[in-house]
Amino acid sequence: MQVSVKGPEPGYIATPIIMVQTALTLQQERERCQAAMGQGGVYTTGALFGETTLIQRLSKAGVLFEVTKRTNGHGREA
Repeated sequence: MQVSVKGPEPGYIATPIIMVQTALTLQQERERCQAAMGQGGVYTTGALFGETTLIQRLSKAGVLFEVTKRTNGHGREA
């Protein structure tokens, strides 16, 4: 999968927006994150935040994600 991210300048503007929204999501949606974690371990952000409102929060803050190419599990276009 290929994703395009659009929004404010990525270094000094978008990074703190993403970090604050991620922290708020962890704080306010802890149950959803814990449900995704199951027995513990190391998780990707997609697995941990997949059932939360993080993407919607970031969109409201001006950080937009758009899927530009979908691939099958082997890196080929789907």
